[in-house]
Amino acid sequence: MARIFITGDTHGGYKSGETKLKEFAKRYRFSKNDYLIIAGDFGFIWEDETDKKEKEWLDWFDNQKFTTLFIDGNHENFNRLDSYKFSYFCGGMAHKISKKVIHLLRGEIYEINGLRIFTMGGALSVDKYRRTLNVSWWKGEGITQEQISKAWEKLRQVDYKVDIVITHTCPRSVVKKVINPRSSGKLEDINMDILQGLCDNMKFRKWYFGHFHKNRKINSKFTCLYDDIEKINLKPRADFVPKFANLPRSIT
Repeated sequence: MARIFITGDTHGGYKSGETKLKEFAKRYRFSKNDYLIIAGDFGFIWEDETDKKEKEWLDWFDNQKFTTLFIDGNHENFNRLDSYKFSYFCGGMAHKISKKVIHLLRGEIYEINGLRIFTMGGALSVDKYRRTLNVSWWKGEGITQEQISKAWEKLRQVDYKVDIVITHTCPRSVVKKVINPRSSGKLEDINMDILQGLCDNMKFRKWYFGHFHKNRKINSKFTCLYDDIEKINLKPRADFVPKFANLPRSIT
């Protein structure tokens, strides 16, 4: 049976990012219909041009049986990501990074293994004061009005009902259950208010996010991931009818 796994930030393999990916690749017997989703701060597309490290990692991903999908976080080279051409993937628009690596875009809905998945990357960097523009920090990290408008239109098409929501940061009502509100600059992020608006007006079964470098199950719906890699155990709803069946199911 096809499976979907999900984890948090990988930061281009920095520190625990490499360990968790390579241990995961050894843990299961995968099929071509299995997916690993990274909930932002993918970070493997980092330099202005492809370098040795990027090539080695993309080769590694391409040599796995599973396909790696990721949303963007705040620590990404948005100039590079935005340079990729748009393609269709499972009913939504995406960037094909390599044979087995696909960037899931903001405000899109994908139908993967019978589950409807809404994605919205983005967050604000609290450490950008010590980063360098277009070297270690890039504009484009925050959710734009255009992306919000697209999200609402996509959600309207499915009557505001999805199975899974994947974001980088989380709704405002959730964040205080993840971090100490008295000691974190990550609270000063308007993107959490944007996600709160979405959360209040849509129906979903599970919501996964990264960003906070914690592994924490908030309640039956919300899960924050970092080092852990979780298998999504949701079954397709009995009434599930593909909404985007006329679009290609795989990327070319």
